[in-house]
Amino acid sequence: MMLLSTIESEPYEEADDLSFSHDEGTFAWPDIKDDVIIKSLYDNAVELDESSLEAHHGIICAVQLNDDLSLLPHCVDSFDSLFLRQSFGTKFPRSFTMNEDQQIFMETAIRRQAELCEGPTLNRDYLDDLVTLGRLWGLDKGRIVTQFLLMMYELGKDDFVEDFINSVTRLLDIDEFLDQGTAIVCVRLNAALSLLKKSKQCRTILAMLDADTCEWVREQARSTCEENPDIVVTNEDGTLISLDSTHALILRMKRMSGSNRIDTYALFSMCETLLQAMDSSN
Repeated sequence: MMLLSTIESEPYEEADDLSFSHDEGTFAWPDIKDDVIIKSLYDNAVELDESSLEAHHGIICAVQLNDDLSLLPHCVDSFDSLFLRQSFGTKFPRSFTMNEDQQIFMETAIRRQAELCEGPTLNRDYLDDLVTLGRLWGLDKGRIVTQFLLMMYELGKDDFVEDFINSVTRLLDIDEFLDQGTAIVCVRLNAALSLLKKSKQCRTILAMLDADTCEWVREQARSTCEENPDIVVTNEDGTLISLDSTHALILRMKRMSGSNRIDTYALFSMCETLLQAMDSSN
């Protein structure tokens, strides 16, 4: 794709005489004949259209990002035309807003990339194709990064993104991060609360929790799990995701929200109480 976008057409000319001599005499290559295939391609060449190159680039990125390509024909206007011989010279209109099929495709691709991501730190290569495809389909880099990071938290991969998130905070959609982050935190805290209630050693500390906050967290966790049952609350060995990780996420959200998110402060207080209860049960 890069080659097509940078190559400059040259006239089709016959090669110069390739004869050369050396100490032992003169040697000449056989007579050069036209290559029928190459000459045909040159004779039928069309002027490249930048929008066509972008559309093809998007298809390549999409194929790399998602195993399920059933939605792809609905994501690209004039999809079948992309595979015609003259398509590189055809103008393909570019959309600056995502349609519903593109949104579903991107969500699936983001989840797949997050699942493939392995630690100990986040490799930015996992984001490159996502950002490129998002740009071509009308989704800006900030939204891509925000959704990817939230998916990493949904999967319990907090530690992988700890260093990376500091470098991209300015790109984040803060409202989306806080809303979705709150939902993830509520699911985790509710799971921890349910577990700790079974321990007699924790009951005195758990009695310090605000009843209204506990009820609100329980309702938020229930509605979130109904919409997204794939949020991970346990590690591969069956243990709960560390409350320390959840505490770090809430602290990050607390710094982002300033004084406008009372719920973030309530979650912070609840998590600290659960940490005390967890310590007392060990």
